[in-house]
Amino acid sequence: MGLLKNIAWNQIGNAITIAFGFLFQLFILRYYGIEEVAAYFLTLSVVYFSSLPGNFFLNVLIRYVPFYKGKGMNEKLKSILILGISYIILYPLIFGFVLLFAENYVY
Repeated sequence: MGLLKNIAWNQIGNAITIAFGFLFQLFILRYYGIEEVAAYFLTLSVVYFSSLPGNFFLNVLIRYVPFYKGKGMNEKLKSILILGISYIILYPLIFGFVLLFAENYVY
């Protein structure tokens, strides 16, 4: 019964998050002009797009770190940790610098 209760709370939390996001978007659409709303949604899409590779490597780390640790493959574990963590740190920095220097062409 505990698992079903946790799933229900998770779904309730997701529904509340979606409802508040929808209401916040309505608030922004009502009180700001077209250019401000377009800049907001452009920024939101850039942030979501830039977080995709980090989420991918985070899922890889969550899956393979315990696997390699359990098998005792410490060299493989070390290499995947270095690769994953460096990618999670470096990708947003590179993406941010590209956007910084291309800001005149984006919007």
